[in-house]
Order: sequence, then C-alpha cells, then structure tokens
Amino acid sequence: LAWSEWLKYVGRRQRALLLSHRDGGLLASLARPTERLRQEVFPRLMEPLLAAGFLPRHASAAMGGLAALVLGWVIYEQRPETREFVESFHDPDEGFEFALLSFVEGVRHEVGRSRPRA
Repeated sequence: LAWSEWLKYVGRRQRALLLSHRDGGLLASLARPTERLRQEVFPRLMEPLLAAGFLPRHASAAMGGLAALVLGWVIYEQRPETREFVESFHDPDEGFEFALLSFVEGVRHEVGRSRPRA
C-alpha cells in the first residue's frame, strides 16, 4: 500500500476496533502507553511512512495525529449526548471519512513538499 492508503487503512481499522467495544474510546484514552507499544507496535505502524521517505519525526507525528483523530472521534461517537449533537449536523461515518481524508491530505501537503509521493 502507498503510505496515504496505509494511513487511511489504519484509521478506519482503529475506529472500527474501538467502536466494537462499549466505551472503547474512553478506555483506550485512559490506558498508559506500554513498552510493547513503544518498542514494537508504534515502530511497526510507522514503517510504511519511513519506507516512503518520511523523516522519523514526521512519521511519528503523522501516526500520533491519526491516533488522536480516531480516539477523539470515537469518544464523541460513543457518548450518547455528543453523538446526538454530531448527528444533528452530519452522519458520523461520513464525517469521519471526511476528517480522515482531510488529515491525510494535510500530511501529504506538509511532508510531500520535500519527500513522498503517494
């Protein structure tokens, strides 16, 4: 997959996983980062970005930003009052997709000036 497709894939999968558990977003937000996350998971998530020529700090910021987007979105979706508010303006699925694509295009704009094309 191209790096941009990888980011979209990871964002969609993380959202689906968190939504599959009651209060998944809230629980994930309270979890402390583990050594496994630091040493294995996060580096593996950054690999496609690094392979595309991202600087390590840009790959890390992109993955961290994606995690923040997904986590924040899911917390809003899983809280009934907030979900009702969001639904009064847009469909949560369509809104997430718009936000995800906007995030990826923002990363492309910032990093793509000097490196990856995808």
